[in-house]
Amino acid sequence: MIPSLFPAAGESVIWRVCWHASLTIVLVQLICCLIPAMPGRMRSWLWRLAIIKLIVVLVWSTPVELPVLPPHHAATATIESSHSIVAALVERTPTSSGWKIGISVLWGIGAGNFLLQIVNSYRELVQFRCQCHPIDHPLLANEFADCVRSLRFSRFPQLLVCAGTGSPFVIGIRHPAVVLPQETWQQLSTAERQMALRHELAHLRHGDLVWNLLAALVRSFLFFHPLAWWAERELRTSHEMSADELAIRTQGCDAVDYGKLLLSIVHQSGTAEFPSTMAVGAAGSVGMLTRRLAAMRFMNRVSGRAVYSSAACVALIAAIGIVPWRLVTPFGSQQPPAIPLLSVTNDRDAAQRTTAEIRISRCSGQQDSPLSKPTVEFSGDSEVTLPIDNEHSIQVAVETNRQESPLTHSVRVTFIENPQSETPKRLFAPRVTLFDGSNAIVQDLDANGEGLKVEVAVSAVPSNR
Repeated sequence: MIPSLFPAAGESVIWRVCWHASLTIVLVQLICCLIPAMPGRMRSWLWRLAIIKLIVVLVWSTPVELPVLPPHHAATATIESSHSIVAALVERTPTSSGWKIGISVLWGIGAGNFLLQIVNSYRELVQFRCQCHPIDHPLLANEFADCVRSLRFSRFPQLLVCAGTGSPFVIGIRHPAVVLPQETWQQLSTAERQMALRHELAHLRHGDLVWNLLAALVRSFLFFHPLAWWAERELRTSHEMSADELAIRTQGCDAVDYGKLLLSIVHQSGTAEFPSTMAVGAAGSVGMLTRRLAAMRFMNRVSGRAVYSSAACVALIAAIGIVPWRLVTPFGSQQPPAIPLLSVTNDRDAAQRTTAEIRISRCSGQQDSPLSKPTVEFSGDSEVTLPIDNEHSIQVAVETNRQESPLTHSVRVTFIENPQSETPKRLFAPRVTLFDGSNAIVQDLDANGEGLKVEVAVSAVPSNR
């Protein structure tokens, strides 16, 4: 997956990743702005789905094709021949230039640097945890046990104490723990300690550490995309809002009182001082704290309509926004369009005619989407150029050897890119020799199996036809 971001045909891959990332993040942000009273839990799941979408785009190269387009958009691609089929592939010349290699190197250095930061953050956290020790204060241990039971944990997390001051925070994915700085918990009142403990336990209850790590990994691979950084920040903010909601609900206090307690904790302990990638704290940054306080206006008066609207948005994005897809014509169910007979005249041999039935299909993975099926009548040794779209056309040349028995035809297909430009690019397929009435398959595919397939069936016709 990672080396394929910038291969010879990787421009389309990286464009697809950037396009899907931008569209998903902008859509989620728009939904959050249109529903300001959205519960924090719903908001966090929207951003989690955005992170899942980015992961899917990175590892899922071929979109799922939905055959829902009307049948008249394409022609049938059924092959009917009693003779053997000869296949020829166009061998593309490697097109990786110096600038592509340079971009690949820069991307690898950048992604490796951010991944190394995550590894170093984990190592620092392991060393920090070794310096912590379990709580030995009975009153604080009982308060922590009551908070754990109120949140219905299946596995009892640890309560650790470290030296110094700062905001409480949680660490550990496999072995979760809540860390309280020694000076901080001694300065807080009972209500403030319970609020801080419930907030941190809410992070563990929701599995926020795992999602924060996934967001950091995605951002490391897409470090060049500003919206990837935005999505990670919004995910962390939504996790804090969701933890605030759960802490308020389990503690049974008013949102205003909770906000005052939160400001009191920040005033006494300051903002967080921990590795942000591998831990989650109660205070966070000043900007995040401001947004959390603003969101508390809706926590006690969220309407059922806002809840249902949020749930519908989450379900909609989960249903159609995660897996990449595209609309195609049902394969094998369409009828060939009425394409007139094309004639190519060559004065050298106007009496000897050859008919070539040409089927053109667009390949995508294991699926072929038929495009057209013209029938071309050649006179002698001649060629014809068939347009496909604004960027592609094909040229078919047929030379008939009527001196041999049985009759043979030499067929050559040329794929032309940008035919309207002054210097179109031509890809020549190997020349194929066919017996009369047989057919050949010529393909021009990239590394992902996408491209064009041309099937040519050639047969001689009497001159008096």
